Amino acid sequence: MSLVGAGVSDSDLQKAAIIIAATPAMSIYPVLAQQYGQEQQATTAMLLMTVMSFVTISGLLFLL
Repeated sequence: MSLVGAGVSDSDLQKAAIIIAATPAMSIYPVLAQQYGQEQQATTAMLLMTVMSFVTISGLLFLL
């Protein structure tokens, strides 16, 4: 038994859980960082996460 999808017997639900886990962070991330004066760094990090996710999610979908 693998840790991914533990307790879920439907393979489609396991695949959906893996895809959801591979998506980038929520878009409110820079807004939350704004109260600490870190909105520029958070926006840059979120942009990089989104750009890199195009490659990783495409590869993940190919494997699934």
